[in-house]
Amino acid sequence: MELEKKYDEEILDDIVDRGLIVSLNREQTQYFSEKDVYLCKKLLEQNYEISDEIISFFGFRMDVFFDIIKITDGTFLKTLKGTEKKRVPVYIRNLLFLSENKIYEKTDEKIFNLPECTVVSDNLLVIHYLDDVKNREGLYTEFENNDFANTSTYMGIKKNIIDFVMESIIIHCNPESVFVDLMCGSGSVANTFSKLGTTYASDSQLFCTLLAKVQGKGISVNRALEALTQIYYDYLYNMKKLKDLFGESIITENNIFHMDLSNKNKILDLYTQFVNNTQLYSSTDNTSKQIQLLVDQRKQNHKSFPYCLFTTYFSNIYFGMEQSFQIDSIRYAIEQFEDKQLQDWMTGVLIITASVVASNYGGHFAQPKKICQENLESILDQRKKSVWLEFSRRLMAIAEESEKRKNSIHIIPGPWQDALAFLKARNIGNALVYVDAPYKRDDYSRYYHVLETLARYDYPDSEYKSRTRSISKGERFRSEFSTRNVGKVENQFVFLITEVLKNNYVCAWSYSNNGSVDMIRVIEGVLEKELCDIYIYAVEHRHMSQGKKRKEKVRGKTVEYCIVFKAAV
Repeated sequence: MELEKKYDEEILDDIVDRGLIVSLNREQTQYFSEKDVYLCKKLLEQNYEISDEIISFFGFRMDVFFDIIKITDGTFLKTLKGTEKKRVPVYIRNLLFLSENKIYEKTDEKIFNLPECTVVSDNLLVIHYLDDVKNREGLYTEFENNDFANTSTYMGIKKNIIDFVMESIIIHCNPESVFVDLMCGSGSVANTFSKLGTTYASDSQLFCTLLAKVQGKGISVNRALEALTQIYYDYLYNMKKLKDLFGESIITENNIFHMDLSNKNKILDLYTQFVNNTQLYSSTDNTSKQIQLLVDQRKQNHKSFPYCLFTTYFSNIYFGMEQSFQIDSIRYAIEQFEDKQLQDWMTGVLIITASVVASNYGGHFAQPKKICQENLESILDQRKKSVWLEFSRRLMAIAEESEKRKNSIHIIPGPWQDALAFLKARNIGNALVYVDAPYKRDDYSRYYHVLETLARYDYPDSEYKSRTRSISKGERFRSEFSTRNVGKVENQFVFLITEVLKNNYVCAWSYSNNGSVDMIRVIEGVLEKELCDIYIYAVEHRHMSQGKKRKEKVRGKTVEYCIVFKAAV
């Protein structure tokens, strides 16, 4: 890049540190896309000796007190001198793309006080864009009633950076764009998509798609109240039968729950004995004849009455005994509806309820929580909660929220290949496909197997202490992005992104600098197969992990990227 005397290393460092130009790093080297090299050159040129221009625009030497960067015609970024150089909001970077080859139309000056910076502009295009950004801010904070999507314990959840993700994407859409959350997880991104337009959500795990579905339009408060009334008697019917089979356990549990906690040692001994004596189904350990017979019958016919999957799999593991009765009985009552859409909605709410009332580690089900004196009171309090009451409250709250939504979230069965085939078969075009595959070898299905079992209600195998579904029998999904073979994962990303581009869709890929693959190799692999433009966005972000955190040194900061691939014009 030949800039001669216009090259200023201090300005270069500033525009990179501010995130106006984004690099991808490999070891100690920074790499920039061709687009960023071009933009960097342009920024250096237009910020060369601009003191007179600053005086002309602001009326005095503003750069004495502030660091000033000219972004485009009539538009300046200012930050207080001496403050830490932080990345500006991602939409500021979009001003560089928006203003390319656009005529500068001057208007009244406007000041935008933004996180980490201020933008001053008299450029009509810039002002309209930033006004739109400000109007969208409220869309990114509406997660009120969906506790699962609102919790930070879900692996990979984007709630804390949803504004970054959306502002990276929106500039590459149009008012008629269709949004596709290809690996929807907790559904938080699909939730936000649905506020903007037609939205599809897909995932290889059924419970994820149900969580996404209940965050869109689809059920009214009146219908939810009517549904609760309808299922109540079926719920009681299943509860009665379970109490006939296991009623003594409920009496013992309730007696312990109502004991005076002043003698914790005695209660701990009693409750530990009660938990250890609970008869459960296991495919890797001994099972009593009674439980084995019940489960074997239901493996042949999942709809055998009474429903007792959680009672025979997870009682006193992740839920109390009566809580398990209630989960099974609500699930039975839901199945009595002929309306499949209503079944999905009610099951989605039950999944949220189960995640809220469960006694586990950090919201996941990879291993049972060990009962000890320190956590005895909290576990007992958690297991005293009524699942029926929690379910009823959450159904009504989510129905109230659903009435406010403009769009439903349409569900497409996964995995991603099937989802893309679904879209293609139905001639769904003008789509932006959001890809948020696992960043590392973490096996998501192991952490949420209980919720997947609740969604499928299929009496799977129950392996080891965690009671997980069997991977060897194909009961538990294993992502092709969760493998030790990094080269294979990189090739899979290239394949996925190019398949999206072949459908003439825009692809937005979320990834992190702490992920296992080399993003540069993935981008190069895509460019070898498809002619496309690439837009790279970055924000500093702390990811949520699961289980015990290993003490390890992490060099540098964790940076979340959103890389947008668009067919070249």
